[in-house]
Amino acid sequence: MRILVVILIVLGLAGLCLVGGWSLAFQQARLIRTWQPVPARIVKCAVRWAGPEASRLAVEYTYAVGGRVHTGHRLAPLDVQGDEAWAKALARRYQPDSQTTAYVNPQDPDQAYLLPQTIFTPYTFALLAGPILLIGLVRLIRGGAFRGLFRGPVAELAAPHDWYRIAPAQRLGPAAAWALLAVGLWYGYGAVVALHYAAVAREPSHLQAGVFLALYAVLGLIPLWVLIKRVRLWAAYGEPRLDATLPRFQLRQPLIVRLTPVFRSAPRVREVRLALTCCYSTGLTRKRLFVLSAVLARDTSFPAGPAATIEHEFEATRKDLPWSRPWAPLQTPRVDWQFEMLLIPAHGPVLYSVFPVELLPPTAGREASGSGDA
Repeated sequence: MRILVVILIVLGLAGLCLVGGWSLAFQQARLIRTWQPVPARIVKCAVRWAGPEASRLAVEYTYAVGGRVHTGHRLAPLDVQGDEAWAKALARRYQPDSQTTAYVNPQDPDQAYLLPQTIFTPYTFALLAGPILLIGLVRLIRGGAFRGLFRGPVAELAAPHDWYRIAPAQRLGPAAAWALLAVGLWYGYGAVVALHYAAVAREPSHLQAGVFLALYAVLGLIPLWVLIKRVRLWAAYGEPRLDATLPRFQLRQPLIVRLTPVFRSAPRVREVRLALTCCYSTGLTRKRLFVLSAVLARDTSFPAGPAATIEHEFEATRKDLPWSRPWAPLQTPRVDWQFEMLLIPAHGPVLYSVFPVELLPPTAGREASGSGDA
């Protein structure tokens, strides 16, 4: 629950930055597009210190609108500052008593600015907040944060005699589709920001825009690498399937598993490992405990298609481990059970799959088996 609160807070802050950044960007574009140029005269101009390696220009100028003289102090549509060299160059441009052009608000002649410079700062906030909001919303939609609030049995009965077919937590095909969507949204959003800036920019700050857009493009290589990896896995392995016997949902009887990789090609596998793990979390901490682990295959060649089935029987165990109740969305600690499969081929990408399963407490298993024992 605390993780969900933290995620929602981060998404809220990212949303505020996104709205604020685009609001400033549209305001800057509107001021540059709609305010009208009029002749102006510089009264005074001075360079002011604005912080470490930052300076700004303090300027005063006069202009006339409708026969009335107005005084302005605003330098640009938005607050702008730069290094000392930039400020001194502007000071030489706006010498006292020199003639220049001011841009006046047609609705309110008292409002004006002198330098029609487009700064990239609003777009920086939009670039930073957009991917954070996108990734967070995707995680919420896919159930990463709400999975603990809406938990139910994951294993579905596929055959009699306590055999269950367990679906993977993330299928390779949909995972590749999600990665493709993420890459498209990432670079598409970056293109929208760049095109909007280029369309409204007047005397643009190319260095700042170039640095942030280049950094954004480089960071986009991460989802692109994930996409390439998932497409390779899906192309090589298809969709793995796991069948298991969960006798009375207890670990006090032998556990038999059948793994069906369903390869698209006929690979040679160096090793296939399968483990049943117990993951329990308290607040922001999460621990994983290996309950059962075994090597299912080693140095084996599998045929293509669904014929490559591995069956393994784990030994009986009487471990005393934390159990989750069948419906405990706010339970602390929260306990999750899952099978983890690691497939290491002789050539090609390594496949790691997680198969979540809902195990009931031993008391529930005894209650379920009470009528049979009688």
